[in-house]
Amino acid sequence: MDAAEALKHQRRREHQSAYFQRLSSQIWVVVLYTHLDDLGNITEAERTKLRELFQEAGIRPVLRETHFFISQDTEIKNQGGVQRVLRFIFEYLQSRGRWAPVGQCASCGIERRDDAAAAEAHETDINICSACRGVACIFDQTDLSVFDKHDMDYYQGNGAPARGVIFRWIKAFSDGASQQF
Repeated sequence: MDAAEALKHQRRREHQSAYFQRLSSQIWVVVLYTHLDDLGNITEAERTKLRELFQEAGIRPVLRETHFFISQDTEIKNQGGVQRVLRFIFEYLQSRGRWAPVGQCASCGIERRDDAAAAEAHETDINICSACRGVACIFDQTDLSVFDKHDMDYYQGNGAPARGVIFRWIKAFSDGASQQF
């Protein structure tokens, strides 16, 4: 994973570009390598087809996913920006947060019980997990924007791990250095 230096967008020789073209952006790239059998966000037909292609090529069934993060925030390389990117990737690898399947807590990952009945009995918020007291479903929060709610079909239930798979560590490389989390 690595972040590029700020890209300064070029001004065009147009009347309003002096006002509208004063932007810069950052790009952050994260590359993940995952064994085919550990990936849960593909169908069995896709898995079978990929397995056949790997066997034909005579190589190990390891997939490479590349995630791009583009931000106009010039501070994406600071500690907060790095944590935001890593949290997004960790949630993807754990099927938590926005990636959590329906019926699974977005905060702790356990199968949710009937939190509606628990909420009525204790007069608490229905979107609070009864086990960890965290947010049960990201997309049921009242303060989400319309754009975030429209993202539900893309994210919910599409995290990386197959059923029963838990990714326990990640080894990250950046600028020639490496860290294991």
